[in-house]
Amino acid sequence: MSFGIQLIVVLAAILMGARLRGIGLGAMGGLGLLILTYAFHLPPTSPPFTVLLVIAAIVTAASVLEAAGSLDFLTQQAEHLVKKHPKYIIIIGPLLAYFCTLLSGTSHITYSILPIIATVARDAGIRPERPLAATVIASQQAIVASPISAALATALAIIGGQGIELSHLLIALIPATFCGTLVGTLVASRMGKDLSPEQLHLIRETTGNEEAPEATDAEEEPTSRRKEKGALVLFLLGVVSIIAIGMFPQQLRPTWLIQGQLRSLPMTSVIAMVMLSVTALTLFFFPVDTKKIVKGRVFGAGMQAIIAILGIAWLGNTFFQGNLLYIKEAIQARILAAPWQFSIFLFLTTIVSSSQAATLQLLLPLGVAMGLPVVTLVGILP
Repeated sequence: MSFGIQLIVVLAAILMGARLRGIGLGAMGGLGLLILTYAFHLPPTSPPFTVLLVIAAIVTAASVLEAAGSLDFLTQQAEHLVKKHPKYIIIIGPLLAYFCTLLSGTSHITYSILPIIATVARDAGIRPERPLAATVIASQQAIVASPISAALATALAIIGGQGIELSHLLIALIPATFCGTLVGTLVASRMGKDLSPEQLHLIRETTGNEEAPEATDAEEEPTSRRKEKGALVLFLLGVVSIIAIGMFPQQLRPTWLIQGQLRSLPMTSVIAMVMLSVTALTLFFFPVDTKKIVKGRVFGAGMQAIIAILGIAWLGNTFFQGNLLYIKEAIQARILAAPWQFSIFLFLTTIVSSSQAATLQLLLPLGVAMGLPVVTLVGILP
Protein backbone atom coordinates (compact mmCIF):
# COMPACT_ATOMS: atom_id res chain seq x y z
CA MET A 1 0.00 0.00 0.00
CA SER A 2 2.79 2.41 0.96
CA PHE A 3 4.65 1.61 -2.27
CA GLY A 4 1.57 2.38 -4.37
CA ILE A 5 1.06 5.77 -2.71
CA GLN A 6 4.74 6.64 -3.12
CA LEU A 7 4.54 5.69 -6.78
CA ILE A 8 1.54 7.97 -7.23
CA VAL A 9 3.49 10.83 -5.63
CA VAL A 10 6.43 10.26 -8.01
CA LEU A 11 4.24 9.99 -11.11
CA ALA A 12 2.20 13.04 -10.10
CA ALA A 13 5.39 15.07 -9.62
CA ILE A 14 6.69 14.02 -13.05
CA LEU A 15 3.39 14.68 -14.84
CA MET A 16 2.80 18.05 -13.19
CA GLY A 17 6.41 19.00 -13.78
CA ALA A 18 6.08 18.03 -17.44
CA ARG A 19 3.12 20.41 -17.74
CA LEU A 20 5.10 23.23 -16.14
CA ARG A 21 8.16 22.51 -18.31
CA GLY A 22 11.69 23.77 -17.74
CA ILE A 23 12.59 24.38 -14.12
CA GLY A 24 9.03 23.39 -13.20
CA LEU A 25 10.00 19.75 -13.70
CA GLY A 26 12.85 20.08 -11.22
CA ALA A 27 10.76 22.07 -8.77
CA MET A 28 8.01 19.44 -8.74
CA GLY A 29 10.69 16.80 -8.25
CA GLY A 30 11.88 18.67 -5.17
CA LEU A 31 8.31 18.84 -3.83
CA GLY A 32 7.84 15.11 -4.41
CA LEU A 33 11.15 14.42 -2.66
CA LEU A 34 10.01 16.47 0.33
CA ILE A 35 6.81 14.41 0.57
CA LEU A 36 8.68 11.09 0.32
CA THR A 37 11.18 12.17 2.97
CA TYR A 38 8.77 13.58 5.55
CA ALA A 39 5.57 11.61 4.89
CA PHE A 40 7.12 8.20 4.13
CA HIS A 41 10.49 8.59 5.91
CA LEU A 42 12.55 7.55 2.88
CA PRO A 43 16.19 8.60 3.28
CA PRO A 44 17.13 10.91 0.37
CA THR A 45 20.00 9.74 -1.78
CA SER A 46 22.90 11.99 -2.76
CA PRO A 47 22.09 14.47 -5.55
CA PRO A 48 23.67 13.59 -8.94
CA PHE A 49 26.47 16.12 -8.58
CA THR A 50 28.80 14.43 -11.08
CA VAL A 51 26.25 14.59 -13.87
CA LEU A 52 25.31 18.16 -13.02
CA LEU A 53 28.99 19.18 -13.06
CA VAL A 54 29.49 17.78 -16.56
CA ILE A 55 26.30 19.32 -17.89
CA ALA A 56 27.19 22.72 -16.42
CA ALA A 57 30.64 22.62 -18.06
CA ILE A 58 29.22 21.60 -21.45
CA VAL A 59 26.45 24.19 -21.33
CA THR A 60 28.95 26.91 -20.42
CA ALA A 61 31.20 26.09 -23.38
CA ALA A 62 28.26 25.85 -25.79
CA SER A 63 26.85 29.15 -24.49
CA VAL A 64 30.12 30.94 -25.15
CA LEU A 65 30.14 29.39 -28.62
CA GLU A 66 26.68 30.84 -29.22
CA ALA A 67 27.66 34.27 -27.89
CA ALA A 68 30.72 34.32 -30.15
CA GLY A 69 28.43 33.89 -33.16
CA SER A 70 29.75 30.43 -34.05
CA LEU A 71 26.32 28.78 -33.98
CA ASP A 72 25.02 31.46 -36.33
CA PHE A 73 28.03 30.83 -38.56
CA LEU A 74 27.20 27.11 -38.66
CA THR A 75 23.60 27.94 -39.46
CA GLN A 76 24.66 30.14 -42.37
CA GLN A 77 26.86 27.38 -43.79
CA ALA A 78 23.99 24.93 -43.44
CA GLU A 79 21.69 27.36 -45.24
CA HIS A 80 24.10 27.66 -48.18
CA LEU A 81 24.34 23.87 -48.47
CA VAL A 82 20.60 23.35 -48.27
CA LYS A 83 19.80 26.02 -50.86
CA LYS A 84 22.47 24.66 -53.20
CA HIS A 85 20.78 21.25 -53.41
CA PRO A 86 17.06 21.87 -52.77
CA LYS A 87 15.88 18.61 -54.38
CA TYR A 88 17.80 16.61 -51.77
CA ILE A 89 16.46 18.53 -48.77
CA ILE A 90 14.87 15.37 -47.32
CA ILE A 91 18.38 13.88 -46.99
CA ILE A 92 20.57 16.95 -46.44
CA GLY A 93 18.37 18.49 -43.72
CA PRO A 94 18.41 15.50 -41.34
CA LEU A 95 22.11 14.77 -41.93
CA LEU A 96 23.01 18.40 -41.20
CA ALA A 97 21.00 18.32 -37.99
CA TYR A 98 22.60 15.01 -36.99
CA PHE A 99 26.21 16.06 -37.43
CA CYS A 100 25.77 19.59 -36.05
CA THR A 101 24.10 18.18 -32.93
CA LEU A 102 26.68 15.40 -32.65
CA LEU A 103 29.53 17.93 -32.59
CA SER A 104 27.86 20.62 -30.50
CA GLY A 105 26.12 18.41 -27.93
CA THR A 106 22.90 20.42 -28.19
CA SER A 107 19.92 20.27 -30.52
CA HIS A 108 19.23 23.99 -30.16
CA ILE A 109 21.20 24.66 -33.33
CA THR A 110 18.42 22.81 -35.18
CA TYR A 111 15.90 25.54 -34.33
CA SER A 112 17.72 27.93 -36.63
CA ILE A 113 17.72 25.68 -39.69
CA LEU A 114 14.11 24.46 -39.45
CA PRO A 115 12.61 27.60 -41.11
CA ILE A 116 15.24 27.35 -43.84
CA ILE A 117 14.39 23.70 -44.48
CA ALA A 118 10.67 24.47 -44.60
CA THR A 119 11.14 27.27 -47.14
CA VAL A 120 13.51 25.29 -49.37
CA ALA A 121 11.19 22.25 -49.31
CA ARG A 122 8.21 24.40 -50.24
CA ASP A 123 10.04 26.02 -53.13
CA ALA A 124 11.21 22.60 -54.35
CA GLY A 125 7.67 21.25 -54.33
CA ILE A 126 8.29 18.87 -51.42
CA ARG A 127 5.92 18.46 -48.50
CA PRO A 128 7.69 20.48 -45.74
CA GLU A 129 6.65 18.05 -43.00
CA ARG A 130 8.82 15.35 -44.56
CA PRO A 131 12.26 16.98 -44.05
CA LEU A 132 11.08 18.77 -40.89
CA ALA A 133 10.03 15.56 -39.15
CA ALA A 134 13.20 13.74 -40.20
CA THR A 135 15.38 16.68 -39.08
CA VAL A 136 13.89 16.83 -35.60
CA ILE A 137 14.29 13.07 -35.13
CA ALA A 138 17.88 13.23 -36.41
CA SER A 139 18.84 15.89 -33.86
CA GLN A 140 17.36 13.87 -31.00
CA GLN A 141 19.17 10.72 -32.13
CA ALA A 142 22.48 12.58 -32.30
CA ILE A 143 22.12 13.81 -28.71
CA VAL A 144 22.37 10.24 -27.43
CA ALA A 145 25.61 9.67 -29.36
CA SER A 146 27.30 13.05 -28.87
CA PRO A 147 30.45 12.76 -26.71
CA ILE A 148 29.66 16.10 -25.06
CA SER A 149 25.90 15.81 -24.60
CA ALA A 150 24.23 15.73 -21.19
CA ALA A 151 22.61 12.39 -22.03
CA LEU A 152 25.86 10.60 -22.83
CA ALA A 153 27.60 12.21 -19.86
CA THR A 154 24.81 10.91 -17.63
CA ALA A 155 25.11 7.38 -19.02
CA LEU A 156 28.89 7.46 -18.66
CA ALA A 157 28.65 8.64 -15.04
CA ILE A 158 26.32 5.77 -14.15
CA ILE A 159 27.79 2.81 -16.03
CA GLY A 160 31.32 4.09 -16.64
CA GLY A 161 32.70 2.24 -13.64
CA GLN A 162 31.68 -1.17 -14.95
CA GLY A 163 34.25 -1.62 -17.68
CA ILE A 164 32.49 0.76 -20.06
CA GLU A 165 34.53 3.64 -21.45
CA LEU A 166 33.54 6.56 -23.65
CA SER A 167 35.03 4.75 -26.64
CA HIS A 168 32.68 1.78 -26.12
CA LEU A 169 29.67 4.07 -26.02
CA LEU A 170 30.69 5.96 -29.16
CA ILE A 171 31.47 2.79 -31.11
CA ALA A 172 27.99 1.46 -30.33
CA LEU A 173 25.87 4.60 -30.37
CA ILE A 174 27.15 6.56 -33.38
CA PRO A 175 26.46 3.77 -35.94
CA ALA A 176 23.15 2.90 -34.26
CA THR A 177 21.83 6.46 -34.17
CA PHE A 178 23.13 7.24 -37.66
CA CYS A 179 21.34 4.19 -39.07
CA GLY A 180 18.25 5.19 -37.10
CA THR A 181 18.43 8.63 -38.68
CA LEU A 182 18.60 7.12 -42.17
CA VAL A 183 15.63 4.85 -41.47
CA GLY A 184 13.67 7.79 -40.05
CA THR A 185 14.49 9.83 -43.14
CA LEU A 186 13.29 7.01 -45.39
CA VAL A 187 10.01 6.76 -43.47
CA ALA A 188 9.51 10.55 -43.44
CA SER A 189 10.14 10.75 -47.20
CA ARG A 190 6.98 8.72 -47.71
CA MET A 191 4.74 10.71 -45.37
CA GLY A 192 1.56 11.85 -47.07
CA LYS A 193 0.86 12.17 -50.76
CA ASP A 194 3.01 14.25 -53.08
CA LEU A 195 1.77 17.80 -53.46
CA SER A 196 -0.30 18.46 -56.56
CA PRO A 197 0.41 21.54 -58.73
CA GLU A 198 -2.77 23.14 -57.32
CA GLN A 199 -1.62 22.58 -53.73
CA LEU A 200 1.83 23.96 -54.52
CA HIS A 201 0.28 27.05 -56.08
CA LEU A 202 -1.97 27.55 -53.03
CA ILE A 203 0.95 27.18 -50.58
CA ARG A 204 3.12 29.63 -52.51
CA GLU A 205 0.24 32.07 -52.86
CA THR A 206 -0.47 31.88 -49.12
CA THR A 207 3.13 32.21 -47.97
CA GLY A 208 4.17 34.63 -50.70
CA ASN A 209 7.86 35.14 -51.31
CA GLU A 210 8.91 35.04 -47.69
CA GLU A 211 12.52 34.20 -47.12
CA ALA A 212 13.61 31.89 -44.36
CA PRO A 213 14.54 34.01 -41.34
CA GLU A 214 18.20 34.40 -40.74
CA ALA A 215 19.10 32.94 -37.37
CA THR A 216 21.53 35.70 -36.50
CA ASP A 217 21.26 37.29 -33.11
CA ALA A 218 24.37 39.19 -34.09
CA GLU A 219 22.69 41.65 -36.47
CA GLU A 220 22.73 44.52 -33.98
CA GLU A 221 26.26 43.75 -32.75
CA PRO A 222 28.16 42.04 -35.60
CA THR A 223 30.75 39.42 -34.67
CA SER A 224 33.87 39.13 -36.76
CA ARG A 225 34.47 36.02 -38.82
CA ARG A 226 37.72 35.57 -36.96
CA LYS A 227 35.90 35.31 -33.65
CA GLU A 228 33.22 32.99 -35.05
CA LYS A 229 35.69 30.61 -36.65
CA GLY A 230 38.24 30.81 -33.85
CA ALA A 231 35.70 29.96 -31.14
CA LEU A 232 34.38 27.12 -33.28
CA VAL A 233 37.86 25.69 -33.83
CA LEU A 234 38.60 25.75 -30.09
CA PHE A 235 35.30 24.04 -29.34
CA LEU A 236 35.92 21.32 -31.93
CA LEU A 237 39.45 20.82 -30.60
CA GLY A 238 37.89 20.27 -27.19
CA VAL A 239 35.51 17.67 -28.63
CA VAL A 240 38.36 15.90 -30.43
CA SER A 241 40.43 15.94 -27.24
CA ILE A 242 37.62 14.33 -25.26
CA ILE A 243 37.19 11.63 -27.90
CA ALA A 244 40.95 10.98 -28.01
CA ILE A 245 41.23 10.70 -24.24
CA GLY A 246 38.23 8.38 -24.22
CA MET A 247 39.67 6.20 -26.98
CA PHE A 248 43.13 5.92 -25.40
CA PRO A 249 42.56 5.96 -21.64
CA GLN A 250 45.79 4.22 -20.67
CA GLN A 251 47.97 6.66 -22.58
CA LEU A 252 46.09 9.92 -21.98
CA ARG A 253 44.42 9.62 -18.58
CA PRO A 254 46.61 10.10 -15.47
CA THR A 255 46.49 7.49 -12.71
CA TRP A 256 47.21 7.63 -8.99
CA LEU A 257 47.92 4.99 -6.38
CA ILE A 258 45.12 5.39 -3.83
CA GLN A 259 44.89 2.95 -0.91
CA GLY A 260 46.93 0.41 -2.79
CA GLN A 261 44.85 0.60 -5.98
CA LEU A 262 45.53 2.39 -9.25
CA ARG A 263 42.77 4.89 -9.98
CA SER A 264 42.41 6.65 -13.32
CA LEU A 265 40.98 10.11 -13.80
CA PRO A 266 37.22 9.60 -14.34
CA MET A 267 36.04 10.38 -17.85
CA THR A 268 33.29 12.63 -16.49
CA SER A 269 35.98 14.77 -14.85
CA VAL A 270 37.89 14.85 -18.13
CA ILE A 271 34.83 16.15 -20.00
CA ALA A 272 34.18 18.84 -17.38
CA MET A 273 37.80 20.02 -17.27
CA VAL A 274 38.23 20.07 -21.05
CA MET A 275 35.02 22.00 -21.68
CA LEU A 276 35.77 24.53 -18.92
CA SER A 277 39.25 24.95 -20.43
CA VAL A 278 37.71 25.52 -23.87
CA THR A 279 35.51 28.20 -22.31
CA ALA A 280 38.51 29.87 -20.68
CA LEU A 281 40.59 29.87 -23.87
CA THR A 282 37.67 31.19 -25.92
CA LEU A 283 37.04 34.05 -23.51
CA PHE A 284 40.76 34.87 -23.45
CA PHE A 285 41.46 34.83 -27.18
CA PHE A 286 37.99 35.79 -28.48
CA PRO A 287 36.34 37.94 -25.78
CA VAL A 288 32.56 38.07 -25.75
CA ASP A 289 30.08 39.98 -23.63
CA THR A 290 29.35 37.81 -20.57
CA LYS A 291 25.84 39.30 -20.36
CA LYS A 292 25.19 37.98 -23.84
CA ILE A 293 26.29 34.50 -22.72
CA VAL A 294 23.77 34.19 -19.89
CA LYS A 295 20.98 35.66 -22.01
CA GLY A 296 21.51 33.17 -24.83
CA ARG A 297 19.14 30.36 -25.70
CA VAL A 298 21.67 27.60 -25.01
CA PHE A 299 22.52 28.86 -21.52
CA GLY A 300 18.86 29.26 -20.55
CA ALA A 301 17.90 25.81 -21.81
CA GLY A 302 20.98 24.25 -20.20
CA MET A 303 20.27 25.74 -16.78
CA GLN A 304 16.68 24.53 -17.02
CA ALA A 305 18.00 21.04 -17.77
CA ILE A 306 20.25 21.17 -14.71
CA ILE A 307 17.37 22.12 -12.41
CA ALA A 308 15.12 19.49 -13.99
CA ILE A 309 17.70 16.74 -13.52
CA LEU A 310 18.49 17.86 -9.97
CA GLY A 311 14.86 17.62 -8.86
CA ILE A 312 13.40 14.76 -10.85
CA ALA A 313 16.47 12.50 -10.77
CA TRP A 314 16.95 13.04 -7.03
CA LEU A 315 13.28 12.15 -6.51
CA GLY A 316 13.51 9.04 -8.67
CA ASN A 317 16.73 7.79 -7.12
CA THR A 318 15.32 8.22 -3.61
CA PHE A 319 12.14 6.36 -4.54
CA PHE A 320 13.92 3.47 -6.26
CA GLN A 321 16.57 3.06 -3.59
CA GLY A 322 13.99 3.18 -0.81
CA ASN A 323 11.88 0.48 -2.49
CA LEU A 324 14.60 -1.46 -4.30
CA LEU A 325 13.90 -4.81 -2.64
CA TYR A 326 10.19 -4.60 -3.45
CA ILE A 327 10.85 -3.52 -7.05
CA LYS A 328 13.34 -6.35 -7.55
CA GLU A 329 10.88 -8.93 -6.30
CA ALA A 330 8.08 -7.52 -8.46
CA ILE A 331 9.74 -7.01 -11.85
CA GLN A 332 13.37 -8.15 -11.78
CA ALA A 333 12.68 -11.72 -12.95
CA ARG A 334 10.44 -10.52 -15.78
CA ILE A 335 12.88 -7.84 -16.95
CA LEU A 336 15.90 -10.15 -16.79
CA ALA A 337 14.02 -12.75 -18.86
CA ALA A 338 13.57 -10.17 -21.65
CA PRO A 339 15.91 -7.20 -21.02
CA TRP A 340 14.63 -5.35 -24.10
CA GLN A 341 11.49 -4.50 -22.12
CA PHE A 342 13.52 -2.02 -20.10
CA SER A 343 13.81 0.14 -23.23
CA ILE A 344 10.04 0.66 -23.10
CA PHE A 345 10.36 2.25 -19.65
CA LEU A 346 13.09 4.55 -20.98
CA PHE A 347 11.04 5.48 -24.04
CA LEU A 348 7.82 6.27 -22.14
CA THR A 349 9.60 8.18 -19.39
CA THR A 350 11.42 10.36 -21.93
CA ILE A 351 8.08 11.33 -23.47
CA VAL A 352 6.91 12.59 -20.07
CA SER A 353 10.14 14.17 -18.84
CA SER A 354 11.10 15.66 -22.25
CA SER A 355 14.76 15.05 -21.38
CA GLN A 356 17.01 12.15 -22.32
CA ALA A 357 19.48 13.04 -19.56
CA ALA A 358 16.79 13.25 -16.87
CA THR A 359 15.36 9.91 -17.97
CA LEU A 360 18.74 8.19 -17.86
CA GLN A 361 19.55 9.63 -14.45
CA LEU A 362 16.13 8.43 -13.27
CA LEU A 363 16.05 4.89 -14.66
CA LEU A 364 19.56 3.78 -15.57
CA PRO A 365 20.59 3.24 -11.92
CA LEU A 366 17.52 1.01 -11.56
CA GLY A 367 18.62 -1.08 -14.53
CA VAL A 368 22.06 -1.48 -12.98
CA ALA A 369 20.58 -2.39 -9.60
CA MET A 370 18.37 -5.06 -11.17
CA GLY A 371 21.40 -6.72 -12.70
CA LEU A 372 20.78 -5.94 -16.36
CA PRO A 373 23.95 -6.57 -18.43
CA VAL A 374 25.84 -3.36 -19.09
CA VAL A 375 26.07 -4.15 -22.81
CA THR A 376 22.28 -4.43 -22.87
CA LEU A 377 21.93 -1.02 -21.23
CA VAL A 378 24.28 0.46 -23.84
CA GLY A 379 22.34 -1.21 -26.63
CA ILE A 380 18.97 0.23 -25.61
CA LEU A 381 20.17 3.82 -25.17
CA PRO A 382 19.17 4.90 -28.69
